[in-house]
Amino acid sequence: MLRTRDISESDYPAVHALLDEADLAPPGPYDPEGLGVVVAEDDGVVVGAVEFLVDTDFGRDEGRPDHPGPQTWVYSLAVAGIHRRRGVGRALLVEVARQAREAGNTFLALAPAEGNDEADRHAFFRMFGLTPIEHDVPCPAWGGPVSEALAAYRSMATGTEDRTRASRT
Repeated sequence: MLRTRDISESDYPAVHALLDEADLAPPGPYDPEGLGVVVAEDDGVVVGAVEFLVDTDFGRDEGRPDHPGPQTWVYSLAVAGIHRRRGVGRALLVEVARQAREAGNTFLALAPAEGNDEADRHAFFRMFGLTPIEHDVPCPAWGGPVSEALAAYRSMATGTEDRTRASRT
């Protein structure tokens, strides 16, 4: 059964392997100091991880108005290849959105990595109401209201359509 939880030190090797598989691993041993990390596990095996930071400004003070605050910034999200398309990424992003809401944040942002599955990742972000918020840059950041990400998840979970979101796309 899939569940999400905060990372423990014993998860570090598994998370490093997931990030490495996704070409997101930093050099050297894994150390998430300063980041929030949530893992997804299936039958006791770590199959996904998300790194994030609650309460970031990420350039708002430097004149980036499309980054409203307070915001939660997702740094990386990785799911083991054989566990993709099973709700793992969705569970991880929802948990980050919940933590963002609990912290009083109103905006969720991320910068997708480039890669072969770019269209799939963009479709995934759109499911949560995230859209490109920077233009005329090589790798634009994506973002959206935390409330919209949680509402999109609720509509996916219940099989209903969020008509407000659907009318804007």
